Parts: sequence; C-alpha cells; structure tokens
Amino acid sequence: MMTSSDFFDDSFKTVEENISAIHDELLEKPRDITLNKRYAEILLAYQNEHRIREARESLRIVLKERPDDLDANILKIRTYRLLGDIKHAQFELELLLESNPKNPDVLEEQGRIYLNKGSFSLAEECLSKAFTISPHNARIGRALSEAFHNQNKFADELTISSTLVNQDPNDPKNIQYKAFALISNDRMEESISFLENFRKKYPHEFATRFWSRGGKE
Repeated sequence: MMTSSDFFDDSFKTVEENISAIHDELLEKPRDITLNKRYAEILLAYQNEHRIREARESLRIVLKERPDDLDANILKIRTYRLLGDIKHAQFELELLLESNPKNPDVLEEQGRIYLNKGSFSLAEECLSKAFTISPHNARIGRALSEAFHNQNKFADELTISSTLVNQDPNDPKNIQYKAFALISNDRMEESISFLENFRKKYPHEFATRFWSRGGKE
C-alpha cells in the first residue's frame, strides 16, 4: 500500500493543492476505480473528519466494483478506526486476517486497533511482526513506537524512532517521534535540537494539531 510520502511533498499548500486536483479529476470521472482509491488513500493520509467521510464514499465506489481489493479493504478498516467505530473495524479486520495473516498493512491495523483499546502488549506483538515483515514502513514503525511508549519501554521507543529517522531523516513525523522518544529518555537537549529542526523545516505542521504524541494515522 502507498504511504503519504508516495504522493507529494508534505507542505500544507502542496497537500491542499493535490487533494483539490484529484477532486477535480473525479468530477469528470466519478466512477474511476483507480482514481477513487488514490483519492481515499490521500484523504486518509492527511485526514480530518470531513476527509475521512469523503474517503469512505470513494471506497464504497471501489469496493462495489472490486469487493476483493485488498488495499481498499484495508483502507475501509482504517476509515472505521479513524471514525472511532472500533466494532466495525474489528469485524472487517477479522475477515481480512483469515486470508492475509502475514500482510503487514493488515497487521498494522490490528495493532492500531489494540492501541485504541489500550491493549498495548498485544499491539506490540502485532506491530513487531508487521515491522519485521516490512522494516521500512514508517507508519508501522511509528505505531510500534507508541506501543513501546505506552508500556514505559522508553529505550525500545528510542531505538525504533532512531531507526525511522535513519531511514528517512526528512520525514517530519519521524523527526517528531524521535523528539518525543528523547524526552521519554530524559535527553532534553537533544530533543530540543530535533524540535528546532522540525520547526524550521515544517512551521505549519509544528503549529497544527498533528504536533502531538499519537496523532492519528
């Protein structure tokens, strides 16, 4: 499955422009399966409540034509989860796990559902398995960092966060998570350096609700 970095630069202006461009394309081709799936992926990567609901409508179009599309079904689970409908997210997840028990994106959603439910040890188990399968998937790594943090496994939190920054030092979310991990480990001066770097490169993101631990993904 694609991630936000596959689409475009993360700057606020660029995100808005590209979402708007795909929306305009859909006005001309509203039933286009590939376009609707791409639109849903982008909306969920940069979500707010309105975008999540828009993504749900695009996924309905995709799944009506391709009910077995794995990526679209994973995005449907994510949509339920982000809307707080954990019951439906869990139901859809169990269906996918039967046929895709080793898919890292499915395991990620399982881990994030456990995080939502406060089952941090189970979340760690799922997310560790997913990250072993897909060690360059930053979304999974960040979720695993949360699982470690919530169990006070701060050294492990810093290890995984440092790995993510080493893999992609320009990803603002990776910088953000390592800064938090440094704070957890009482390494304040290093954390301040990371935060200053983040603020200079991404002033808009620094000022928005995404600048918080456990921002929804």
